[in-house]
Amino acid sequence: MKILVQRVLQSSVHINNSKVASIHRGILCLIGFEKHDNTEDCFELMKKVINYRIFPDDQRKMNQKPYRYRG
Repeated sequence: MKILVQRVLQSSVHINNSKVASIHRGILCLIGFEKHDNTEDCFELMKKVINYRIFPDDQRKMNQKPYRYRG
């Protein structure tokens, strides 16, 4: 399993030219799965991502976790 995590100002998913989901500030995760990956692997990866300190705090240091960021 591989993941690319990107901070975004906005992002959306379109299927057949129809928007099905969108976000404003947040994270976009592109995940590649293989046959041997399982649900447990996915949960472990999710735990890592939600604990990345990739958003700025009040002093503009990259010190906020995604779920604590005021986006």
